[in-house]
Formats: sequence, C-alpha cells, structure tokens
Amino acid sequence: MRYEHPEKGLVSPAQFIPLAEQTGQIVEIGEVVLRKACEDTKRWVDTGLFTGRVAVNIAARQFEIPDLDERIMSILQKSGLSALHLECEITEGTLMQSPENVLRMIQRLREQGIHLALDDFGTDY
Repeated sequence: MRYEHPEKGLVSPAQFIPLAEQTGQIVEIGEVVLRKACEDTKRWVDTGLFTGRVAVNIAARQFEIPDLDERIMSILQKSGLSALHLECEITEGTLMQSPENVLRMIQRLREQGIHLALDDFGTDY
C-alpha cells in the first residue's frame, strides 16, 4: 500500500503506517486493504490468472479487536474468495506485544483455513 500525496508523490508505508497505528486509523485502513485485496484476488482466480495466495499485512492494532477473525471471514464471504487464497502477515513485534492473545487469534484464523506468516512490513525485509 502506498499513499499518494498531491505534492510529494508516493509516500512509503514506513512514513505513514506508524501514524495510522498511533491514531487507530490503521484498523479502518487494514479492512479497506483486505477487502480490496480479496475482491481483486477473487476476480483473478475466476478468470484463471491466479491460483496462489494473496498476502495482506495485519497491523498490531487489528489484533486488539476481539472479533478480528469474524471480520476477516466476513470480508472473505462478501468477496466470495476462499480462505485458501489468503495469507495474513503479522510482524514479530505484534506477536511479542501480547503473545497469548495473538496466538489464540492465530489459531482461530488457522482453523478457518487462513495461512499466516511473520513479516516486518514497511521495512523491506
């Protein structure tokens, strides 16, 4: 995801994601990104252009939402995309902030057939 500033052009996620996390806007941004990714991936799958998984970053603040798994499944259902085509990426820092809660949510997502990966998004690693 990139933010396009009218004067500065494309702004790196490393610059705007921390602010979005601090203000809580990352939750809404994350849902919009997930919805768009699922809709696009569904279209690609239906046309035979894609058979893999789309990876979407899930922010630490999103893991604070007790019904995160239900929200993700609702987006999948509305888009018509199978959970097998979705991979949720989380940062190591998210896992370390609240390991027990995050691990419970990870398990709930895995039970729905969603793949998970650890990532340092925004840092190009």
